[in-house]
Amino acid sequence: CLSEVATNDDVELLKGYVIDTRASASSRVAAAKGLANAVDTSSLELASSLVADGSPDPVTGLVVGWLIRNPPEDGNLEQQAAIARALIDQDGPTSILAARAWLSWDTEKALAVGDVLMKHAESDVRLAFAEKLSVNINEARVNELVDMLDDVDPRNRKQIRIWLEAACENETLAPIVRERVISLIASVSKDNWWIGEQAIYLAAKLDEKSITPNLVKFLSGTRPELFVTAAWALRKLDDREQLPQVLAYCTKWAPHFPKEELPRDIEHEINEQMAHLFQWFGIAKYAEATKVLETFVKKNGNVRFRIRASATWAMAQILEGDSDNQRWIKILVDRLNDDAPMPPESPLVKRMAVIALAKMGVDDDKIERNIRELQVSTPEYSVLKDGCHWALNKLYGDPIPPTSDQLVDSGPWLLEPLEDRTRQR
Repeated sequence: CLSEVATNDDVELLKGYVIDTRASASSRVAAAKGLANAVDTSSLELASSLVADGSPDPVTGLVVGWLIRNPPEDGNLEQQAAIARALIDQDGPTSILAARAWLSWDTEKALAVGDVLMKHAESDVRLAFAEKLSVNINEARVNELVDMLDDVDPRNRKQIRIWLEAACENETLAPIVRERVISLIASVSKDNWWIGEQAIYLAAKLDEKSITPNLVKFLSGTRPELFVTAAWALRKLDDREQLPQVLAYCTKWAPHFPKEELPRDIEHEINEQMAHLFQWFGIAKYAEATKVLETFVKKNGNVRFRIRASATWAMAQILEGDSDNQRWIKILVDRLNDDAPMPPESPLVKRMAVIALAKMGVDDDKIERNIRELQVSTPEYSVLKDGCHWALNKLYGDPIPPTSDQLVDSGPWLLEPLEDRTRQR
């Protein structure tokens, strides 16, 4: 309240709270915030006095951090920057507050001490520094930003990658980022796996196919952040020279799924990896993968339905236009009608099966009745409903009903990582 009035008496009262070490920490910090909002030219003088004796205690550090939040009214950046620089060496919130303040009103000089800020113990200090690099980007700073993909905090690494993606919109900076991420990916090992995750993502966004041999090697790693991202990138980059090696990898792992022999600690992630690779087989219409894909299309209670759905989707692409393939028609119709109680077929697998029949162009009266009955009996919220709509439109020109604004839980992501665990139908 006092900071809203900001008369001279109010300011003096706030200063009294700030320097009173007997007052509660919350009162002193609130008073410092008030002084910062009051924009009083003596705040810098007060801040200097509080740090004159050396390293302040944590509460005093926070107080001073708030006092120097705004640029000095008298333009004395040098004195205020010296205070901020001293506070940055503190631990915890004090250093974060000081770094953000300094970066906001003395950006160029603050960025010049990147060797301190980019290696700071506090994750938020490093992130604040990276953000200012991204806002004030140039050729030198984009290199510093790439260096920070090595940050120990995964939240920071992801955000830095997003800023680097934006930097790649600049035709001068994109080649620098491209060259750096290629080098980073080549340097990845089991001891520095975290560098690779976001570097791979950037390389894929830049359509850098030269990294695909490295990606194939990463498939056999033990860190999901690396081997799942590598599979995603192989699908995105679609370098078909790597298909035989990837098929060999999938063929090696395939027998372990029904036997439940996957490593327990990364079982789910291996399923996600395979889902990406199977989809790539479909995108490439890679018929050589049919044998391994078929083993996943057929139901097995030990194999997760999402990887089976991805295999079925891949076969839909490979079989497109093959309307006389009676063997596969039977396999897909069996999936569509499998309502056995232990357990019944997954609606997602059924959805992919009905899509596959439509892409094959199967025009059969019995199968048409089958799909129409499913269309009517399937609940509106089920993913199979959409599949039936699409198949009947593809085969017979039936109009697809308008979508609703119902939010449907997407569950764990199958083929794309989702920021939001819902999708709009």
